[in-house]
Amino acid sequence: MSRIVSLALLAYLFANVTCQGIQEFKGNERKSMLGSTTEQMFGRIWLNATERPLGICEREEEYTEEIDVIERIPFQVEVEACFTRVSRCTELETHYRDEKKKKNVTQTRKVRECCENYEIDEVTGDCKPICVRGCENAGVCIEPNVCKCDFGYEGKYCEIDALPENVLSGPNVCERIEMHEEMERVVEQEFVETTYKEWCWPKIRCVHTKTELMPVEKHRKTVKPHPVKYCCNGFAKNYKGNRCLPIDGTEDIQQQVVQ
Repeated sequence: MSRIVSLALLAYLFANVTCQGIQEFKGNERKSMLGSTTEQMFGRIWLNATERPLGICEREEEYTEEIDVIERIPFQVEVEACFTRVSRCTELETHYRDEKKKKNVTQTRKVRECCENYEIDEVTGDCKPICVRGCENAGVCIEPNVCKCDFGYEGKYCEIDALPENVLSGPNVCERIEMHEEMERVVEQEFVETTYKEWCWPKIRCVHTKTELMPVEKHRKTVKPHPVKYCCNGFAKNYKGNRCLPIDGTEDIQQQVVQ
């Protein structure tokens, strides 16, 4: 009888340990799956549209992932059912063992890609907008078919030079002050002697003179500072004379001064 009790106790302990092991494995398996999903959801993509860089879109795709699963395999064990001095009887009990197997499961994940009218920048690897016609005169494509023009250029594709000709302006333009002589017109108050006639006696006219303060216009030579614009070192005027462009090569080019 004691032998039967011992076998029953061993069977109970085996079943309890097996069940606990299965629960722990399932818990670890679930954590592992949640961990990979969390990494996909928070590691490679952005939580909302405000954090997503411009030009990057998201889509869902299916993929196959291999995971470990525990399968319970039944097996029969012969145990003693009764025992007497005369006879001995046995019966079969069903037990289970855990077997680890590989299983392919289909998962979904979000992946990023360039949106429509965007393409991969081969240098930075980011998504950049596409301007079909391109941006002229050093303009930059900032949105699909939208150009940001450089200084002095206008138009949808920066094709219009809005700067007046023969007037230097914009970057790479230096300035110095030179003193120039100028003639200016001034009005001064001076005493001026004038003559006038009047009748002194009948049929006799007398000539008189008088001195009075009157405004007199004069021309005076003055020296005034005059700003002079020119292209800084390493730059020269373009053919329109309205902006300074980099000089190709190392030859010295005389700076062109606009008076």
